[in-house]
Amino acid sequence: MKKLLIILLCLPLIGLSQKAKDLGYVQNWAGDYNTYWYVLGWSVDGHVALLEIHTDDMWGGCSYEIVIQNMKTDEIVENINLYSGDLSEPDYNEEGQVVGEDYNCDSSYVMKTNYHAYKKLFLKYKIIINDNNKFYRSSIVNNNFEIIFKSKDTPVPDSLGELDRYNGCELYWCGNRPVDYSLTIKDSRNKSKILTKGTDWCASDIYYVGYFKSPFEPRILTVIYSRESDASQRYYSTYRFVGCSLKSSTFK
Repeated sequence: MKKLLIILLCLPLIGLSQKAKDLGYVQNWAGDYNTYWYVLGWSVDGHVALLEIHTDDMWGGCSYEIVIQNMKTDEIVENINLYSGDLSEPDYNEEGQVVGEDYNCDSSYVMKTNYHAYKKLFLKYKIIINDNNKFYRSSIVNNNFEIIFKSKDTPVPDSLGELDRYNGCELYWCGNRPVDYSLTIKDSRNKSKILTKGTDWCASDIYYVGYFKSPFEPRILTVIYSRESDASQRYYSTYRFVGCSLKSSTFK
């Protein structure tokens, strides 16, 4: 396994953005054209490596961040920022390759430049790069499990009205309001378990999106999306990644 891991890590993730878009691996699930998530790889013991790419079409600029999440606890155990800064035009050599230090928003350049940083991180958490991370836009898993998402508006004090602030939220601006939510899963025996529940204090929209399957164990990574609008009527996305074991012993 160690030998396989080292071999896989010696394959730099260059050309990620275009390759991922061509193959459908970069996900832009909810109409937020500035935020993309990509599953880079998995460990055999319940860790997943995620890459967040954010671009700002209005002002220019980008950021790349790798996140390692424990799917058993949903804890983000480590993350590294690969780049965050201005968008700039590339310089090319005679072979048509990007050269220079100024084109940091090019995915090939970012991943190649930071290869040793994330290689070390992947070795630490035994992440094996996987280029076949299909995203399932479904609430049914293996025809044996059903994922159920529920949400309802959280009551606010009667004294508060439109544009008043409540727990940091400007109420009802472009639909913003506090929302209670829960994500559960039920198996074919009608046994179930709660994967997560909580309150999004300022959501103009929130819903379950889909899931990824771990290639190494009976476990999935589910995704919840929410967004909040601001005064300029732009919105900000939040993606919640929630792990789920499919072992029968974990259902009640």
